[in-house]
Amino acid sequence: MQISVKIATLEGVFIEKEVPMAILPAFDGEVGIMASHIPFIFKLGNGLVKLYDTETRSKEKIFIFGGFSQIYEDKIDIVTDKAINLEELDTKFAREQIVSLEDQLLSSEDEKFLVSVQKELNLYRKILEVSER
Repeated sequence: MQISVKIATLEGVFIEKEVPMAILPAFDGEVGIMASHIPFIFKLGNGLVKLYDTETRSKEKIFIFGGFSQIYEDKIDIVTDKAINLEELDTKFAREQIVSLEDQLLSSEDEKFLVSVQKELNLYRKILEVSER
């Protein structure tokens, strides 16, 4: 049995396909979804959506920037700000951003600014983490 997966970003539908299994990056861990899963909605964290194809024994990996997911009637709808195929992640840029953001953390005392910098820093660290697996 297959489950339909659709990832929608601010720019439109990123991907729509049927797979036997998908693993999603929930904000507090990974969630595996197969056909006939119970319906539910949950918050997504930054990380990899893994779409498995048992016939070709391959998996497609897509990095998403948080969002929400709804599972219903053998469908997975993912809404996220941005999605990028794992192969397209720019690790050099991520490393440069980490250095710059760490410098910003040390040079500011504005609490709101520091919180936003820390969130962005966590995002780039996650990009490096998943790209180096």
